[in-house]
Amino acid sequence: MVLRVVPVSVLALLALMLPQGGAGAEAKKYDCIKLITDAEMRTDTGLPDAAFALQRSGEGMGNPAEVTSCLFNARQGAISIGLTVATGAAVTLYEAAVFSGPAGGREALPSIGEKAAFIPQGKTGGARIRGAVVVVRFSAKRPNDLDGVDIKGAVTRILKLAVGRI
Repeated sequence: MVLRVVPVSVLALLALMLPQGGAGAEAKKYDCIKLITDAEMRTDTGLPDAAFALQRSGEGMGNPAEVTSCLFNARQGAISIGLTVATGAAVTLYEAAVFSGPAGGREALPSIGEKAAFIPQGKTGGARIRGAVVVVRFSAKRPNDLDGVDIKGAVTRILKLAVGRI
């Protein structure tokens, strides 16, 4: 009887020691320009001057190391578009924010990865694909800087493209 209890206990302990984020949540970093080019960002957002500005990993941002963060700017920096890929231990954190966080009004985005949602209030969308979470977020210096931008459409197009490259 003791022999059966010990293996179960060992398995339970091993499960607690594994990285969170589900099966296949391998820690990985990405190259922003390989996820989406300037030309693709311009097409997907409708912003003719959208351009890559900065790539950072989680270590310098107070996030887990398994986060790749890409920043694109448009309208002379008045609009920022963030593209983040979370892998490894960071998946749980980002998945919760996209799919069950405090922001309300989530809208499902069908046919993008394993699961995808758009959060109008946060001008954000995210998708889960092969153990990673991809997040796209729009922000602006002033609220009217986003006038005329189809944010949901842009988030959807960017997610489809980036998810296809994960």
